[in-house]
Amino acid sequence: MVTVEGRGTEAEGIRTGAGALLASAMDAVQAINERCLRVLQRLARERMSEPPRLVGALTSELRELDPLVVPTISRQPFLFVDFAFGNPRALLNALTREPLPLRFPSPRGVFSTADATALARGALILAQTVCRHHPAHAGLFLGMHPQLLRHVALLRQPDVDRLAEESPHLLTVRWESRPDIWRALLSTGVSCDPGALAQFRMYGIQLIAGDLAQRTGRGSERH
Repeated sequence: MVTVEGRGTEAEGIRTGAGALLASAMDAVQAINERCLRVLQRLARERMSEPPRLVGALTSELRELDPLVVPTISRQPFLFVDFAFGNPRALLNALTREPLPLRFPSPRGVFSTADATALARGALILAQTVCRHHPAHAGLFLGMHPQLLRHVALLRQPDVDRLAEESPHLLTVRWESRPDIWRALLSTGVSCDPGALAQFRMYGIQLIAGDLAQRTGRGSERH
């Protein structure tokens, strides 16, 4: 009888520990999202003559966004940034230090090198944790291609630091070419409506699932 109770307690502890790890991963997703939004706000307020396309399209929305609602907008179960998580070819080339041949000049990214490196490091640390402990959630949280799960789970801290510092160009804003999606996201904070936040959550999940299904279906040769 004592043995059974002991096993029950141990199992409960395992479940509690797994739940705590998952909650911690969710907190990390939201923290990175919040940092992304604050960087975008800062860029919109710098009044650059040639802002990045997404920032230019959302300048008024970002400038008028109340900083106090940024944490609320950030409460989504997926990252607002990407690090080629859906593109095995690009990320594996970076992991093996093999540069991906460029057919065209790289378009100007949204973030500066410093901002991209910092966000990339946070995204990679999160990805490493999720792929090790919650691989079933990697598709939702990160838009992670199944081929990358094992490789990312095996990353060490020096690998994470090197990737973030040497390949900041891989850090992109999710839906960078779709300002309409970002307007819908930002509007969830303006409306202060929990229903709007939940509605966008489902919309975002559908978008990520659709993008991932398309990439896995075509072999993920491109991002």
